[in-house]
Amino acid sequence: MQRLIDIDNLRKPCDKIIENNDAFFQKLNHIQAIYPIGHSCAKIDFPYFQKIKKSVDVEAIWNFNPYNKDDKRRMQELKKMLKLEDKYTVGI
Repeated sequence: MQRLIDIDNLRKPCDKIIENNDAFFQKLNHIQAIYPIGHSCAKIDFPYFQKIKKSVDVEAIWNFNPYNKDDKRRMQELKKMLKLEDKYTVGI
């Protein structure tokens, strides 16, 4: 049982973090370009990217710069998950 508790403590409380920073996200509506620099775009962070997409200009350009093939694959997964159109993405 303790191992299950330990594993649960390793999870990132994304929903709570997003909720606690709602005022920040509300200020992003004028943003027209996103640069996830130095970010691997791991699945654990998808909720943040979803919130960013909902918060920024609908025609914002997502500028990706993958470091390696694994980054590129994850960024392509993120693009698909966010339903980003090709005309709004650069670099992948």
